[in-house]
Amino acid sequence: EGPIVERFRMNIIKDDAARVAALRDGRADIAIFYRPDAMTLLSEVPNVEAVLQQTTNYYRIDFNAIWEGSPFRDARLRQAVNMAIDRQQIAEIALAGASVVDYPVPIAFSSAKGCRSIPSYERDLDRARALVKEAGAEGMTVDLIASPDEYALPFIAQVIQANLAEIGL
Repeated sequence: EGPIVERFRMNIIKDDAARVAALRDGRADIAIFYRPDAMTLLSEVPNVEAVLQQTTNYYRIDFNAIWEGSPFRDARLRQAVNMAIDRQQIAEIALAGASVVDYPVPIAFSSAKGCRSIPSYERDLDRARALVKEAGAEGMTVDLIASPDEYALPFIAQVIQANLAEIGL
């Protein structure tokens, strides 16, 4: 069977309002939005069906564990950060409640439950504080870079900053 459409054209439209306008006037058939309030933006656009992908697994933290001076060469510190992150708070605050806490393997793949049993996945501030202490990093300042190119990243970074303060970083 042949293709469903004869032609496919992709336009890069950086501004949310311009993407909404393109949907409204028929210049675009599909658009992707990363802002948590996209459903509100699209709710009054006629002939548009908005679909919300409720997941937090799109976001991640990359540690510089290669550089010799990085405190994150110590796996205990990486585990402590993982245990300190309040994923529910990220979903509610940084993603405006338009998300659900997801696992490294998304909930949509219900048969993939392996990640849920990883000890460092659950939030455990007492264990995280102990790991920070064992790593000799109590009171250490660490730098977190969050690109403003993705709408939610600065908000996620603020939540993580508060979470890390709870374990002494």
